[in-house]
Amino acid sequence: FQTKDNKENVYSYDIGICVNADPQKKFGENVGVVLKDKDHRHWIIGYYNNSQLIEGTDWLILEYLDGEPYRTHCAQESRKAKIMIKCDRNVKPGVSYLA
Repeated sequence: FQTKDNKENVYSYDIGICVNADPQKKFGENVGVVLKDKDHRHWIIGYYNNSQLIEGTDWLILEYLDGEPYRTHCAQESRKAKIMIKCDRNVKPGVSYLA
């Protein structure tokens, strides 16, 4: 999947659910989320082989961990992504929606 930020489309996110977010694997193995900016820079946000799943009655949160560390803020902690998947019984199989 790919989605963009909802402000100025400066950033885009490539997301892989149980597959590499970058099929060509130029960013490595097991990459779950890659953040790209309009200047073609990229950051690995998290890996699908280091993930957690939280479930509710009609939703899931998939968390990818151990991304590249922040360089100048957030105490240089590793980046991570939380992806919420809402289950909708009215959507037919094969149809997806990214907000």
